[in-house]
Amino acid sequence: MRNSKLKSLSFIAVLAVIATGCGLGKMIKKYEEVKYTVTPEILEVHGGRVSVKISGKVPAKYFHKKATATFTPVIKWEDGELALNPITVIGEAAEGQGQKIGYGSGGTFTYVDTIPYKKAMKKSEVFAKVGLAMGSKTSELPDRLLTSACIITSTRVANDEDVMFGADKYEKETIITQKGEVYYPIQSAVIPSSEMRSASTKALKEFIANKYETRSVTITAWASPDGPEDLNLKISNDRTNSAFKYVQKELKRMKLEGADKDELYTKVSKGEYWDGFNQLVGASSIEDKQLILDIVNRHTDVNKREEEIKNLAVVYLTLAKDILPKLRKAEISINSLEPKKTDAEIDSLATAKPDTLDVEELFYAATLTEDLDKKLKIFESASQVYADDWRGYNNVAYIHMKKGNLDDAKAWLDKAKGVSETAEVQNNYGVLAIWNGDLVEARGHYEASQSNGGNVSNNLGILHVRTGDYETALEYFGSDCSYNSALANLLNGDAEKAKDQGECAAATAATSYLKAIIAARMDDATEMGKNLKSAVGGNASYRKDAITDLEFSNFWDSMDFKGAIQ
Repeated sequence: MRNSKLKSLSFIAVLAVIATGCGLGKMIKKYEEVKYTVTPEILEVHGGRVSVKISGKVPAKYFHKKATATFTPVIKWEDGELALNPITVIGEAAEGQGQKIGYGSGGTFTYVDTIPYKKAMKKSEVFAKVGLAMGSKTSELPDRLLTSACIITSTRVANDEDVMFGADKYEKETIITQKGEVYYPIQSAVIPSSEMRSASTKALKEFIANKYETRSVTITAWASPDGPEDLNLKISNDRTNSAFKYVQKELKRMKLEGADKDELYTKVSKGEYWDGFNQLVGASSIEDKQLILDIVNRHTDVNKREEEIKNLAVVYLTLAKDILPKLRKAEISINSLEPKKTDAEIDSLATAKPDTLDVEELFYAATLTEDLDKKLKIFESASQVYADDWRGYNNVAYIHMKKGNLDDAKAWLDKAKGVSETAEVQNNYGVLAIWNGDLVEARGHYEASQSNGGNVSNNLGILHVRTGDYETALEYFGSDCSYNSALANLLNGDAEKAKDQGECAAATAATSYLKAIIAARMDDATEMGKNLKSAVGGNASYRKDAITDLEFSNFWDSMDFKGAIQ
């Protein structure tokens, strides 16, 4: 809904005449019969530009056949004005180029132009400046009001671009695993004493001696695929139990906390170890190894496999000597927590002795504080201690962007780029370009980030809002609910969807102001007043905005509006 006084105004003074030549007097007298419309009724900004369309309708027997009118729209504000490109309208017998109007039939004309938006145009009016000519006579008419300008809602884009952070890879908990193996005699589940002194079990005992917090112990046992299958299943199970008793005894002896709890242990019996058999045979130098593997692959019946392999008498002797003993085993895996510094220790060292932390600890330290200055100091230290890591430089730039120091951010991004042009670095260059008003450069950086795996959907969505391509912006926003997606829906003509998005967007003064605009466009005075009051309460500067914002022009005299801005 627009201000009614802007509707059906008299046609731009293109056709009004002061000169007293033959026929011009009649045009003066019937001036009010010529009408015009301006689309939109109040000029709006989209993509940083303002489009103007003026249509005129001239009645029959009005425009003198030899008359010429030059029409120049002029946008005027408090301290200046901007004249747009003129057009010429001519009578049917007039010489020269222009949009023709017949005398007997009348006619229509159209003026169309698009101009860059200037902030001064927010509170302005559009006038018609008209010059007339017929023969040697000329005249200039008084400026005539056409409409108001400008609705600037499209410029209310929030700087909510995602600035990308080089994240740490620090693990609060890291599981370290020590494995040991014990081998058994054929058809036996008794661990030989020699196995308890092997290098494998010695390493296992040394690991247990560290007394790390143990999260789990897994014991897995197998049998070699010779002899009856049911016997091998039993032997495999018995070996699992014997290995379990052995490792539990060692853990108790080392006084490991929780060693006597059954839930610490997982016991797995695998039966005949055919997978291991294939691996060992495949890696061996046995002359007929391919024949053996073919037998295994050809038969699903394990007894048939074993029978055919044993028929290869000489080969089977080699298998019995070199392969099968390695399959009679149990594997013990102890999974413990790696000892780590406490968060308090990391936090302290990050500022006092940053070079005593490894790279991930140092980057992790920055997550332990919300103080931007402290984060900045940590990242500056990281860039010195670990100069070959792009994250330090990028993250210093990140903090400067959060603090609004764009020149400093650019200098640090250049350093990050010198190490690696990652998706994060390219994205942040794009955000800097946007905030500096260079949309073309920003698009290039976003596309480079995207091709390198960066998720820049939100940033591309905001970019398209800024360029006035709201439909594409909404494709990038998808189902995400945000202030900018609400704005894009409103500018795309879907006030209902904009209202829904506004309800689930972050509750800020800016969001409340946008919701007030949405309500005004839906002619809901109550909601408009409620949200405008919330916006002004959150940020008093919105009071000044509202009293000149043409979105509210139909409500300026209403109690809902006046009550909201008190």
